[in-house]
Amino acid sequence: MDNTTDKKCRKEYKKKYRELNKEKITEYNKKRYHENKEINKEKIAEYNERYKEKKAEYQKIKAECDNCKSVVCRHLLKRHKESKKCMDYNKEKIIIDKKEKVECDNCKSVVLCVGLEQHKKTKKCMNYWLTCLLEDYRDQKTI
Repeated sequence: MDNTTDKKCRKEYKKKYRELNKEKITEYNKKRYHENKEINKEKIAEYNERYKEKKAEYQKIKAECDNCKSVVCRHLLKRHKESKKCMDYNKEKIIIDKKEKVECDNCKSVVLCVGLEQHKKTKKCMNYWLTCLLEDYRDQKTI
């Protein structure tokens, strides 16, 4: 006999047994439940205490937000990042970054960070960059 057919036979046998002895099984389970009621309550209470301790320890762990550098509970970090405080901080940071002035690599003139890409496309910047390249090329030829 195959292992699979054997399992099928056992499964069918158990199913028939449960159908025939349904009342006996329910009585047995009720009796077993009432006998072990106190023990089960103690086990459940024990489990709940351990769970509460673990949860309390987990909730005490702090983490620093990447955006606004404020310290919040680790399990609330996702909610914090969606909060108005964190979002406003990001907006302020972006606005400050846009107002920041930087030096152009090509012509060494100082422009706003926002307009740097636009500045590099201007004639002034392009001409300066080309003249520098030509001078470097001429210097290399003479050497």
